[in-house]
Amino acid sequence: MTAEAGLPEYQLVGIPGDGVGPDVVTAAKRVLAAVGARFGFGIAWQEIEVGGAGIDAYGMPIRPEDLAACAASDAVLLGAVGGPKWDDPAAAVRPSRRCSPCAAGWACSPTSAR
Repeated sequence: MTAEAGLPEYQLVGIPGDGVGPDVVTAAKRVLAAVGARFGFGIAWQEIEVGGAGIDAYGMPIRPEDLAACAASDAVLLGAVGGPKWDDPAAAVRPSRRCSPCAAGWACSPTSAR
């Protein structure tokens, strides 16, 4: 529940990622805030760095604690991962290799529940 009049609050993880991802996530967050205001719910955001941004920050595209945060959330908003900077097919670490929900071991059906 949110502090605002006992409205339900959802825990979401935002992953801006790379390229246009940060712009997409910023716009989507504004839309979700408007939807929440209209339909009476709040969103608590946790933002993580994944993909090329994760490689640059941590040396890996997604950390175990990031996967755990995503698994514990109600939903994940993913912008985009990868870009020309990380496109070397011979690279040992690439953004999209481990950032796919299927590669991370998550259920890959739009109807699957956690």
